[in-house]
Order: sequence, then structure tokens, then C-alpha cells
Amino acid sequence: MPAIATGYEGSTTFPTTPELVDDSFLPWEADPILELLVENQGVVAWGLPLDQGDDPPVLVGWRDTADPLIEFAPSVAKFVYAMAWDCHRFEQSPLLQAQAKPLDPPSLAALRSRYLEVTETRGWPAHNTYRFEGEGGLTVTLWSGDSQCDWFVTAGDPVTLAREVEWQLTLSDLMDSFWSNDHEAEELLARLRPAKRASQEPESHGWLGRVLRRPRS
Repeated sequence: MPAIATGYEGSTTFPTTPELVDDSFLPWEADPILELLVENQGVVAWGLPLDQGDDPPVLVGWRDTADPLIEFAPSVAKFVYAMAWDCHRFEQSPLLQAQAKPLDPPSLAALRSRYLEVTETRGWPAHNTYRFEGEGGLTVTLWSGDSQCDWFVTAGDPVTLAREVEWQLTLSDLMDSFWSNDHEAEELLARLRPAKRASQEPESHGWLGRVLRRPRS
């Protein structure tokens, strides 16, 4: 089976010759599995079970652990699509990121309502990886685990990025956890956060509101 793509730095490498996954990755798996991909530090490997028909799922296993076998993607086509999608999105700039609290159901539901959800994968680099697309080249990638959720947000133009980040600041704890290595994106966050915080403050009405807002001498 020839290599189907070229690995990129910091991600994964493709085998140059077909071989079976060795026992250090899937020691509990008795059936033969064709190696498809190896993480660039050798931590995990992806493979195809050879006894599950013409369109088998893609499995992922960790080296030298007793963790259960994970179905990473339900088919080779979805596996290839997810890998290609990730490669392209993480090369875009500016890129906003967050190491946020664990993903809460309301935030996930809001994303699913606003954007188109594309291929979801499991097992690496987190329990679940969610991918979303929106108008204007907007993309959102979530690495969702037990202790935190990593967010990655890009867009095709500054107007789209500003509009969608302003909305996303209401989700999870992104008001505080969003950051970027890009100066343009950091300036965007510095501009959006104060106005968004002010809009979320409870309003005071009537004479009590005037008293509460009156500066003390």
C-alpha cells in the first residue's frame, strides 16, 4: 500500500512500505492491523483492521499502554479528510487559541447551531476532536478532554474573524482564555473584550440604579 500523503512537521509521518502495526501499539489486538500513520514522536499509531470488509474504520492505539482501542474515524475517507482539514487550518493566520475549561454542552450546542459541523474524530490528540466551518472561511477546531478543551479559530478575512470571535466570547471561558501569537489577533481581543464585558454587566434601573452608579465622595 503506497503512502497517500506527505507528513508535516510536528504532526505525523506516513510509512514508506506496508507493514503491520507492531505489538507495542496494540498489544491487546489479536487481528492483523495494517499500519497507516505514526505520530511523529512515536506515541500513537493509526491502522486499518484487515478483517472488517472493504471500508474498515481507522483505529488509533497508544504505545506501551493498556488503554482501550479507539475508533479514530469510521472510514478511511473520513480519516483522510480530517487529517487534510487539520493540516490546512493550522497553517492559516491569524490563529486564535484557548486552553479553556472542559467543553460544556451549551457551548457545543451553540456551535452546532451556528456552524456546519464536519468530521469528528476520537482518541487523539484528545478524547474528541470537533471541527466546524462557517461563512467567510471561518473554522473552529476543538480538542475536547476531561480536564480542558483546546480551541483553535481562524477565518478568511478580518471582518469575519472579528464578528465570530465577538460571538464566541460568550462561550465557555473564552472571554479570559482566548489568546494568539499573532499581533493582529491580540489587538482584536484587546478591542473586543472590554465592550463585550460591558454588554454582559447587569443593568441597573430606576432610582436604585442611579444611586448605585453615583460616585462616592
